[in-house]
Amino acid sequence: MSDTPRNAEALLREAIADMSDGLAVYDPEGYLVICNDSFRRINQYSEAEIEPGVATYDGLGKLDEAQASVDHKPLTFQQRLDQLRRDGTNVVVQHHGTRVYERHQSATPSGGMINVLTDITDLKRAEEALRQTAELADQGSQAKSEFLATMSHEIRTPIAGILGMADILLDDELYDEKLSEERREKVLSIRGAGQSLITILNDILDLSKIQSGKLELEYIDFDLHGLITESLDIFYPTAHAKGIALGSKIEPDLPVFINGDPTRIRQILVNLIGNAVKFTERGSVSLRVAVSELTDVAVTCRFEVIDTGIGIGADHQGGLFEDFTQVDTSTARKYEGTGLGLAISKRLTELMGGDIGVDSRDGEGSTFWFTVPGRTAKTEIAKTTEPSGEQEYRALRSLQILLAEDNDLNQMIATAVLSRFGHDVTVVDNGRAAVTAVRRDDFDLVLMDIRMPEMDGPDATRAIRQEPTAKADIPIVAVTADAVIENRKHYMAAGMNACVTKPIDVVELLKAINEVLNEEIHVFD
Repeated sequence: MSDTPRNAEALLREAIADMSDGLAVYDPEGYLVICNDSFRRINQYSEAEIEPGVATYDGLGKLDEAQASVDHKPLTFQQRLDQLRRDGTNVVVQHHGTRVYERHQSATPSGGMINVLTDITDLKRAEEALRQTAELADQGSQAKSEFLATMSHEIRTPIAGILGMADILLDDELYDEKLSEERREKVLSIRGAGQSLITILNDILDLSKIQSGKLELEYIDFDLHGLITESLDIFYPTAHAKGIALGSKIEPDLPVFINGDPTRIRQILVNLIGNAVKFTERGSVSLRVAVSELTDVAVTCRFEVIDTGIGIGADHQGGLFEDFTQVDTSTARKYEGTGLGLAISKRLTELMGGDIGVDSRDGEGSTFWFTVPGRTAKTEIAKTTEPSGEQEYRALRSLQILLAEDNDLNQMIATAVLSRFGHDVTVVDNGRAAVTAVRRDDFDLVLMDIRMPEMDGPDATRAIRQEPTAKADIPIVAVTADAVIENRKHYMAAGMNACVTKPIDVVELLKAINEVLNEEIHVFD
């Protein structure tokens, strides 16, 4: 038994000698007590420099020139030992040649110091590879966002022209310019096709934002009952034309006002009701809304869209909520669509913390349902009567408006719309000309396109904001075919006051003008 301590010491020395980590122990005066071969090799010490009793401590070890040039002057042994006693273990990363080490220094109970060097080269290489992968992913995401922004602009611009001209033709009929019923139907068909293209484009953009985690939810108090009515109103004409009944049942305990994201709830409802009306040839489509959970501060609503349409077989339900999925190719040919509506509805529902599903049998109709958790509204929202279209608006006074737009067709449409309200419109076709016009003439506001030759909208806005006169404060509304919300933030940062998306919704434009002028210019009766 008397040899046990001696054997333990021998085993400990063997273990230290075989360690892949470099280990050195110093006494309180800075003299080496023990050092293994890994420590000697890492620091490129000679055999003589690692003999017990030698003062080899130099603070950092023998570093390569690149590492030594970036390190501060090392502390003396006593300075470092005092620091360790005060602050505890010191950990730094060191480079020795092509290898990277993590150095741990700590004080011993007897007053000495332990130095341990651990090779972390592979870990650092893995971290660098991961960083490069993340950087490439970010670059890919940025490239994707830029591509989508460009495509959004390039596709929306001609669609804006199509929809704008269709609206002008239809409005001309309202102003007693005769349009035959046959031609009116053709114009409505053109307008419907254009709106379908915009819906598809919006779906693709929404899906991209969801996939990249950039879609933001908005939580506000809103009128849930009003939202349900508005969502159904969209489809009454189509349902009536097909001869199917469309109705709703709201359970008595459903709160009128809740706190949540009304835009996204409406989007899901419109998707589900639209699908139900599209796939139902006879019978009915009904919306039932009930409360599944209710407390003093929270409410979970359950929405059910029930139809008597074609139904869905069990073998087709599994992938129904996947991207670009439809029941089958024959259905896609007959009813059209991208197969994105349900996928987006599922993603939005999950983002809001809810669930979505379907109960259906082939040929026996379907019930699509989803739940949305929300909070009880803190205040009641005043119900307002909104106009059904721009025809119900009138302008209280004429405005001098500068329109910066490089597309001839969009120039014609915007001028026709604004002139209808008695406004005088001056048109320029690039940002540089817009800056010159603002300096030369007096305008009430500027409608600024984003992508224009010579100088784009944001640069033109920045130039106007730097004017030394009061003209620097002229209200500027961005009018853009770019619907990517992140880019809108850039427009606001450039000094624009509001943003309207092409194809222009006239009511949205009139409200934006009222907002930036802080005056009720456009009112409805």
